[in-house]
Amino acid sequence: QRVHVVPNGVDVSFFRPRERSHVRRALGIPEGFVLSSAGRLNREKGFDVALEALARVAPDVPELRLLVVGGGEERVALEALARSLGVSDRTLFVGAQPQERVAEYLAASDAFLFPTRREEAGPLVLPQAMACGLPVIASRIGGIAEVLEPSGGPSVGLLVRPGNAADVEAAIRRLLDDPGLRASVGVAARERVMSEYTVEMMVARTVAVYRTAITRATMSRRESRR
Repeated sequence: QRVHVVPNGVDVSFFRPRERSHVRRALGIPEGFVLSSAGRLNREKGFDVALEALARVAPDVPELRLLVVGGGEERVALEALARSLGVSDRTLFVGAQPQERVAEYLAASDAFLFPTRREEAGPLVLPQAMACGLPVIASRIGGIAEVLEPSGGPSVGLLVRPGNAADVEAAIRRLLDDPGLRASVGVAARERVMSEYTVEMMVARTVAVYRTAITRATMSRRESRR
């Protein structure tokens, strides 16, 4: 009764679907099927898993690419891994970016990868990608399932085992083979953000918690005076 969960909200006028080919031209991203992954480049976030899954699928899909958005201590190691896996020409490391540019990179993508190994509570990058209308492939760990598999609603993403490149590969192939699934999951993802993860919703829920706390404190003082 005294604990309230208020999910982080995203600016849905900022993180939104855009004309993909136009955004790609502006960012210098070639046409094809583009996967994106964003966050701090460390082992916990599973970028190595994303690269391994890319290497498994790449021989069958010449136009497949991975866009890595973020900076961190593992960048050099990840670039070396991409070379060793033979996918350095399919991987674009763009470094840390301001939120404005992150939104553009997400809008330029076809799907979003989040193969984290970390017990994430509610990573903000998921609703950001979902707000851009992207189907999400993410680890079933922490609070991620609550975001992607809402009770009483359609699934808005594909969940995989943490650290399992084969699972990520299978999910990528599923999206590649089924454009209808990609589209429907992307639409459902955007709708879920609009109903649960907007900045306005976050503010309203926060205000409601304060009002509840104030009401309880007022009633408690009244009771103590009797």
